[in-house]
Amino acid sequence: MRDCSEGYENGHQDGHKDVYLIQPMTSPAPFLVQCHFGWGGIIYPLWRVVSETPWSNVTWEQAKEGFGDDLSLRPGSTNFFIGLEKLHQILAQSVYNCQVLSKYGASWTTSTAFYDNFTVGHELSSYALSYGAFYDRLNTPSSNGLNGSSPVVFATVGKDPHGCVGSRGAAGWYGSDCGGHSMFADPPTWPVPGQGSLQLSEVLVVLVRKGPFF
Repeated sequence: MRDCSEGYENGHQDGHKDVYLIQPMTSPAPFLVQCHFGWGGIIYPLWRVVSETPWSNVTWEQAKEGFGDDLSLRPGSTNFFIGLEKLHQILAQSVYNCQVLSKYGASWTTSTAFYDNFTVGHELSSYALSYGAFYDRLNTPSSNGLNGSSPVVFATVGKDPHGCVGSRGAAGWYGSDCGGHSMFADPPTWPVPGQGSLQLSEVLVVLVRKGPFF
């Protein structure tokens, strides 16, 4: 499969969630991702239960290649990031929308941020992030936690063009204003309308393909 949506289109529509091999069109080799064969077929590139995942001091190589649990050993894992290079390879082959699901508070209330036309550039761009539009839903309100001055590039210690990692203390996507909220911080935060920036218990990133392959 080139992504999890292709599996759904080929008849795997049982709502099953598990780990599968995919190989995006420009990827030199297949790799494992967690798929859900519902809602058109979705990919989870990042899933983090914060109490289980101290992600401080992420290096460039870790961010590029991925880190956390080995999906081949823990297919039901909630502690992984597939890596920037794999994320770029997926997003470069079609139009994808992204959802960032953040859970906070004692009751693990969910806020959902939606991003149309979500892209992550190649390594030479510092995996620059862009999107077409942001919106949320009334029943799971969210503010735009990725909002920052363009270009929004990925930064780590040693690759920190605007000094944002030094000032914010975490790797992540930052613009020249160092705005935005890092999903890799310890602990991560996310803005919710009327409540400000809230400390998260869980953060989950979902990708859904919205068009044909290029």
